[in-house]
Amino acid sequence: MRRRPVTTRLAFITTASLSVASAVGSVAEAVATHFHYETGAAGHAAAAVIAIWVFDKLNNLIDDKE
Repeated sequence: MRRRPVTTRLAFITTASLSVASAVGSVAEAVATHFHYETGAAGHAAAAVIAIWVFDKLNNLIDDKE
């Protein structure tokens, strides 16, 4: 099975989605800590959901089909 090459488009979308997800995860942890909740994996869960959501939105927005 041939691997698809990593394009600039894919690299941009992946980097942007993971950067946004990291920020959201940090905010989720900070908010939970501020209200004295034991978060467990709240930041990780928020980051995962946001990463997938942003990746999907950017992938649809930056469509490379002409």
